[in-house]
Amino acid sequence: MLSFSNISSLRDFNTRKLGLLVSCVFLAVKLILNLKGVDKESLVFMTNLFFLLSLNWVVFSKEKIDDERFRAIRYFSFKTTFQLVPLVAVADYLKHLNISPINFAIGMLMCYLTIYFICVFINPTFIFEERTRRTLGGWGLFLTALVFIFVAAELLLEIFALQ
Repeated sequence: MLSFSNISSLRDFNTRKLGLLVSCVFLAVKLILNLKGVDKESLVFMTNLFFLLSLNWVVFSKEKIDDERFRAIRYFSFKTTFQLVPLVAVADYLKHLNISPINFAIGMLMCYLTIYFICVFINPTFIFEERTRRTLGGWGLFLTALVFIFVAAELLLEIFALQ
């Protein structure tokens, strides 16, 4: 049965590693798009979309040992990031930056990750241990990551075919 707690719960810690891998692949695709000067809107949008989804995996996954410390850091990082949203929106309006919504979302997730990892680095002590539960959903996540990597490869092939 589908419940809201299943939808809103954090993913397993292995999702973070997979999300980092996939986001690095799409970041490389974004860099190649910029270096090649490809201006095809659909390629840029698809690359940004899959980059955003893979960053979403990284942001909404647990740590290997997810305790109160990580929950507090996660809360602080979300709170700080979402306090920056109105400031960026006002700056966008005043300076006529015309930031696209997908780039805005990517920037906010990157800001969250930066704040989160700085906080984790500054205070490396644990309060208590809490093990995450392993499920068979890892195979589905792995297959989804393979599909994302396949899409990235297809985008790269299309980029090089345009040249």
